[in-house]
Amino acid sequence: MKYTSQKQSKKEIKTYTKKNTEKIVTLSSIKLTSLSNSKIDYKDVFSNNNQIAKNIVFLKKISFDVFFSKAYKYPLLIREDLNLLKNADKNIIRSQLIDNWQNDTQIPLENQYSIKDYTTYKYYGGSEGHMAPASFHKLNVDDYYETFLFSNVIPQNLIMNIGIWNILENWCKKSLYYNTNIYNINIFTGCIVDNKIKTYYNALLEKVEMNVPTDMYKIITFNNKEYPEHTFFDIIIMKNKEYDITININNNKIDLKKYILPIKLYNWFQIKTGINIKKLLLFYNINTYNLKSFQNSINLKYNPNKIQKFNETYLFYFTLLNSTSIKLLYNNLTILNYKKNVDINAIMNEKNYGSKFFYKLRNKIIRDTILYTKFNSLKEFDLFFNNYKNDLINKYEINKQTEVDILGVNQEDYLNNYYTIVKNKFK
Repeated sequence: MKYTSQKQSKKEIKTYTKKNTEKIVTLSSIKLTSLSNSKIDYKDVFSNNNQIAKNIVFLKKISFDVFFSKAYKYPLLIREDLNLLKNADKNIIRSQLIDNWQNDTQIPLENQYSIKDYTTYKYYGGSEGHMAPASFHKLNVDDYYETFLFSNVIPQNLIMNIGIWNILENWCKKSLYYNTNIYNINIFTGCIVDNKIKTYYNALLEKVEMNVPTDMYKIITFNNKEYPEHTFFDIIIMKNKEYDITININNNKIDLKKYILPIKLYNWFQIKTGINIKKLLLFYNINTYNLKSFQNSINLKYNPNKIQKFNETYLFYFTLLNSTSIKLLYNNLTILNYKKNVDINAIMNEKNYGSKFFYKLRNKIIRDTILYTKFNSLKEFDLFFNNYKNDLINKYEINKQTEVDILGVNQEDYLNNYYTIVKNKFK
């Protein structure tokens, strides 16, 4: 799937080009704005959008740098120098530790989303998205836990996080990190903010208002021993949404080349993100005089089977996510049980990641069915509601205690909440 914003982008590029009076120079095949040799400040990195630049806070962590936006309450850019991370502590294993999500004490609380905000956001398909992956940063325990600070986290679609983005991060590690011919590896992970704030609810109808990024990207630069005169450079960009990669999980490699940003969209990218690419590279003393795309010099294909338990986890989440009704949800659960040996009893009765996803998705389907089905009268709605409620009780029985433990409310109560919302529309 190729990046899909090109029609809109061409218009934005045309507008930007007319207004831009600075000299454009060609660095290899990439057009970037010409600069003087004056010292570059971290705010200069976002000089293509002064509104963004004035709200940026720059933080140096143990093994990565943060360009944090106080206005948007999350990082807009993270820089990692992969060469510094090769002395990892092999005793730091995520499954043996707690995911200790925390606010960053270096940033005022009012300029960050809280744990409660993220809990509400991720209720129906969101997640805390690491910008600098925890698996990369294991110089010591403090280094590892700094990746769980909200200065390193954005609101990210769950299926994207565990799917295509997970594959991109693994490609960075396996194809760059462990490649003996490659050095001076810099990865800049960033996001593009939305132009509006959205409201997200949980089963208790508590809400959070968040600006969720529309896109995520990685600007990647490195040198190659075989071509020392070049700095290799490309931008990989993806929509912050679900990607269906089920076709790739049976030994079919994913070609990340599809997600490389075309050169003709670089001006669009710079004005959309506020980032002046050349200033960013010069801020980190990266040679900009002989930039070259790495598309044809490194293998951009990656097999998901190389990621431990990827197939099982991704198939479970994505298959259930495609359920548009309660009936389809349970049919898909049965299919997973039959084909993939998913333990349905464990999902119904245990408080694990799978059951949390199932119960929340189940409630979301119920909520959307009640709230967004069109009714001509309150009488018609009452008839539908009572039949639907009886079906839920008689055909789709669940473990009520597990449901309460996960959702924080029982089925009877949230059904009544949704009933009241629709009923009030007829007043």
